[in-house]
Amino acid sequence: MNEKNIFIKILKLDKNIYFELIGNQTNIQKGIAIYLATTILSTLGVGKLFQSTVEFLNTNISLVSQDLPSEELSLIRQLIVEFELLNSQYNDTGTLLTTLFNSIVSGVVVTGIMFFLLKYLFRKFPKYSDLIIVFCFSSVPSFLFGISLFSSSFLVQIFLLLVIGVYGLATLGSGLKQIYSLRGIEVLLLLVTVFFGSSIASSLFV
Repeated sequence: MNEKNIFIKILKLDKNIYFELIGNQTNIQKGIAIYLATTILSTLGVGKLFQSTVEFLNTNISLVSQDLPSEELSLIRQLIVEFELLNSQYNDTGTLLTTLFNSIVSGVVVTGIMFFLLKYLFRKFPKYSDLIIVFCFSSVPSFLFGISLFSSSFLVQIFLLLVIGVYGLATLGSGLKQIYSLRGIEVLLLLVTVFFGSSIASSLFV
């Protein structure tokens, strides 16, 4: 199966795609490559969002400046400065490399925690390599961040960020449910683990 068909099946939440993927252990290399590529796209997408936020605030601050108290206006200007700083950081190669490193660490931590929960809490028999394949290929929706790079609309970028975030959790949940025959509450627990585990792991290296 070529990559295009794989991506389409993942995005459609196909009920057998992850079984097909773990059936070929060479997919672990493809999965890791996809995970790193989507990490780069996500970082660039967030950087673009900061840039659009700065432009949005700069454009609209003049429209509301006369109706706002000086304190609130000062806070908005300070917020613009902070977003400009974040935007410059996300356009830096060093930040991109740091994000890649953090994503790798987060991926190892999260898959490790999920492996532990699957084996000792849910009494499953997970293979760590299968878990990596499911985790990495579930990041496919993040390729949609490419759309945001060609959009200058602040609202479109916010919408994409929210949709892709939810969609990514849905594809991961679909994969975990397929491979390990989990109940809904068990899938939810693992997704919460992913969310908080990745946040904590990333914060350790900020």
